[in-house]
Amino acid sequence: ALVRMADARADGQLALGELLAWYDEMATAAAAREARRRQGPRARMARAAWLLEPPAPFRLAAAWWAVLAVFAVFAAIAVLSTRSTATRETELLLCGWALTCVQALAVQEPILIALAAAVPKVVDWMVS
Repeated sequence: ALVRMADARADGQLALGELLAWYDEMATAAAAREARRRQGPRARMARAAWLLEPPAPFRLAAAWWAVLAVFAVFAAIAVLSTRSTATRETELLLCGWALTCVQALAVQEPILIALAAAVPKVVDWMVS
């Protein structure tokens, strides 16, 4: 298939010059497509999305609030499902959920953040 596309002489043989000419034609067409993409409506939308993107501290705070909201929803589901049982079991369940929240947010998250920051530095140190 490549020979048929690049064979300018139509002799079934592919010369280096024909291959280079075909490659130049394909590279020029690809560059033209990329230039059209950069100036088209998608490029304008991408620039607008980049300008409207919230700053990193806001995204980090929103992620923490989302995690807390998930914990709160699960705790509410647990409370609603255990209301049919004794009050003492509901209190124990809520204490368990509170400990889980504290452990996840105060212990696991800082460790994961430290590992995410340290691992690339350790790998760079080991490679260099």
